[in-house]
Amino acid sequence: MSARIPPVEAPYSPEAAAVLRRMMPDGEAPLALFRLYARKVPLAEALHGWGSYELSRRLGLGLRDREILIDRTCARCGASTNGACTSPVSPPAPA
Repeated sequence: MSARIPPVEAPYSPEAAAVLRRMMPDGEAPLALFRLYARKVPLAEALHGWGSYELSRRLGLGLRDREILIDRTCARCGASTNGACTSPVSPPAPA
């Protein structure tokens, strides 16, 4: 199944490349989800700020509660593991 809106592909525009570098650890290829956001750089920048907070220790949730939330979200999405939710290459969805 192909994506309805394809993520941007390399080579990225300078603006998209800059925001993608901030979203990923050094040396890591950007996740497809982040490349999708990078189609609209202001959107990617806004979501990066929000995601940086949501996934940080500054969030009101403790580490245990945050992990439970991530696990439950992945289960609701039909992903067997949290890695399947965040991996750039996810296994095909069950038929």
